[in-house]
Amino acid sequence: MEFRVEKPGHIFVVKSSIREFINENDMRISAPAIKKLNESIEKLLLKAIERANGNKRKTVLPQDVV
Repeated sequence: MEFRVEKPGHIFVVKSSIREFINENDMRISAPAIKKLNESIEKLLLKAIERANGNKRKTVLPQDVV
């Protein structure tokens, strides 16, 4: 079964927290980089959902997030 995002535009990252972390390391981050990070998290979550479903579970466990 293939899972996909039904509502595009989910925000998974808190921009201010990311910017703060990056700034603490004397760097800056662009808006497109934050968008890419959000997309990466979405893909990671979808893979975890597929793995949990493949193991006949409705709960995503730590081992599903790889």
